[in-house]
Amino acid sequence: MPTNTSLSDDISNLTPQRSGSKRLLKISITRKTVLIAAAIGLITSVPPVSITFGIFCSLVLLTILVVDGFFASRVAIVTRLHKSINVRSVKSILAAKIVNQKVIKIRQPIQPEIGQTSQAQKANLLNMELTNFYRGDHLLPSIYFKTTGPLGLTTFNHKAFGLTRYSIYPDLPGAKMYHEMRKRGRLRYETGRMKGKLGLGTEFETIRPYSLDDDFKQINWIATAKTQEPMSNVYRVEENKSVICLLDCGRLMASPIKSATRLDYALDALTYLTVIADDSGDRLGAMAFSDRILKSLPSGRNTADKIASLFYNVQPELTQSDFDTPLTIAAKQKRSLIVIFSDIFDRPSIEPLIEAMSLFLKRHSFLIVSALDTEILDIKTKNASKIEDGARYFVASNFSEEQKEIIKELKFRKINTVIAPPEKLARATADAYFNLRRTANF
Repeated sequence: MPTNTSLSDDISNLTPQRSGSKRLLKISITRKTVLIAAAIGLITSVPPVSITFGIFCSLVLLTILVVDGFFASRVAIVTRLHKSINVRSVKSILAAKIVNQKVIKIRQPIQPEIGQTSQAQKANLLNMELTNFYRGDHLLPSIYFKTTGPLGLTTFNHKAFGLTRYSIYPDLPGAKMYHEMRKRGRLRYETGRMKGKLGLGTEFETIRPYSLDDDFKQINWIATAKTQEPMSNVYRVEENKSVICLLDCGRLMASPIKSATRLDYALDALTYLTVIADDSGDRLGAMAFSDRILKSLPSGRNTADKIASLFYNVQPELTQSDFDTPLTIAAKQKRSLIVIFSDIFDRPSIEPLIEAMSLFLKRHSFLIVSALDTEILDIKTKNASKIEDGARYFVASNFSEEQKEIIKELKFRKINTVIAPPEKLARATADAYFNLRRTANF
């Protein structure tokens, strides 16, 4: 889930770009010039005033316009500041400053994929609030501005910067922040210095109050009898576990949920998982696929930043996903937890995945991560006052029941699942991975 940041961030934290302006061959006169010319014409039309005087005044005005236009057309120094790494759905700032010129108007076009919520100009300064709608690489257009001479008689159009790449990433900063908060919250149950990662391993570490997520085998009956409260043994988990993430980029992941696609939420969930895997010392690899392998990263440690940099611009393709190839490649690794980020939509779409996984269940553990379609729940909770509403309710109910049957079948086959609302999917995935590792279920 993207983490909001304050729009009052220090400008010094932004990445500056500096460029000289390019003059556009479009010069115009201001209203002040029109009024002066009209006054000269009016005075000249009065009989006592000679035409020669009018011509002289016109030549003087023309000379002043040339001088004023020369100053208006001078090259301006433009500084534009924005973050080098932006996070999807987290607002950011773009600022521009123009020096050694008197500026009338500044305009920074923004693509709809980036989006903006506000724009304010004060003298030679421009401040914008960007929305960062869509993940991936986008182009930031040139900045345009209009300058005027010292007398305000002429205006000149300028532009600065060419097309600049503007990248929007998954929520890696939010993932690191969440994991740090979770680690600090865990320490309140433990005393003394930790010697390693905790979980259901082989070497006893400590005793702490029983949690609902604890395995029944962890209960320490002697400590429970002494304290009159359920207590659990905690063991040190073995290091160097292997995790392989498979990111489905097929047509089902292109379907929108709220303000993003299923693939966007899946990438956020993948990012949260990689941060925890890095901290746990596990080896983690990843593949993005549709009907073919799109991108892959071999298993290794400290891969969170690498995966974010490699996968941030993957986009869904309107093709049927082929699960056999990525699962076959992943299954060649040593015993691993294979995490599949896909869409549990209906039985025809999930059956190829179940058939592919059934070949490797004896050697590997599986976790399927999928975003819950909240629109279906909204339809079920509304009162069906019209025939159309009744039809929608009937379809939504059948869809929901079919999903429940699929989840039951997956549990029967001992395949773990994470089904959560889109805004909670990333944290739910991180919690599921943490619990699987802590209970040694992979």
